[in-house]
Amino acid sequence: MVTVGLVGCGAIGTHLAREIQRRFKESARLIGVYDANLAQAQRMAGQLRPPVPVLSPRELIRRSQLLVEAASVSAARSWLPRAVADRRPILVLSSGSLLTWPEL
Repeated sequence: MVTVGLVGCGAIGTHLAREIQRRFKESARLIGVYDANLAQAQRMAGQLRPPVPVLSPRELIRRSQLLVEAASVSAARSWLPRAVADRRPILVLSSGSLLTWPEL
């Protein structure tokens, strides 16, 4: 089973979190979420079944085998370089993030 960390708790992130828990429960486990808006992250995490913890970017990277990014380009600045340095696989939905760091 792959452990998944989700960055971004807006509409897209919330949908992805629910789908991971519902459709991929046999092969993936959502282990935590992060959003720069802590209240939004806590609200979304508590609505999931089962609920998941809100983690810091560093802890989310450490615990996850796969990171899914559903945040803004500017939000990616806080964690994307660290995830790349730690050689974590990342599914980037806001592809504009990749234009910010062409060396990736």
